[in-house]
Amino acid sequence: MVKQEKKVPPSAAQAELERLQNEQRQRQQEFFKRLEKLKDSEQQRAYQDFNTRLFSDFWPRYQALIKKTKGGVQVRARMAAMELAQGAQKPGQADQLIADILRENRDQAETAQLAMSLRYDNYQPEKKATIKAKLDALGKSKDATVRAAALYALAEVTKDTDAKSAIPLYRRLLAQYPTSSYAKLATGAIFESEHLQVGMIAPEITGPDQEGKTFQLSEYRGKVVVLDFWGFW
Repeated sequence: MVKQEKKVPPSAAQAELERLQNEQRQRQQEFFKRLEKLKDSEQQRAYQDFNTRLFSDFWPRYQALIKKTKGGVQVRARMAAMELAQGAQKPGQADQLIADILRENRDQAETAQLAMSLRYDNYQPEKKATIKAKLDALGKSKDATVRAAALYALAEVTKDTDAKSAIPLYRRLLAQYPTSSYAKLATGAIFESEHLQVGMIAPEITGPDQEGKTFQLSEYRGKVVVLDFWGFW
């Protein structure tokens, strides 16, 4: 007879996950303070060693939590463990967690986070086909947020190699999920594709100069203009 793992109530599991993540975050903050004191030639090795130790210390604890919970908390725990594995350069463990989420958590709203994570994993060209297949799987989720996230991520992945082919995907997102947060991102992406490409006339900009006099960007057409966008985050 197989002994069943006792499930933890969602609130208790969420609290345990938050404690675990806070502890991990504190370890990372302490490490980065030490890292600043090292020579540039020493930082890369120190960073790799730290991620390896972090994986050894926290991976078993995340796995234990994943086994005794379910739903949204399980998704968040799996995503946290996946980031841990990626940092320690453990692609096998990270891929297994993705497969687990696709198999067991596809219909959880929190799984939208996986779609966005896969979009940023697109820097490896050899993984593009695999990433698109995973996003297609997420596009079959019963949860609208997950489907919207998957469609947006698919458009972003497509844009990296073929900007024109991505526009119909963004427009489909706007039509199917107009009130989602991803629809706002799609609107910006369409505007960028249609108005902010190399060789296009820049959109009009109106604002005060250093003396407070209002000017328009079009007044400088035919001249070399440098636009410096900056802000605080």
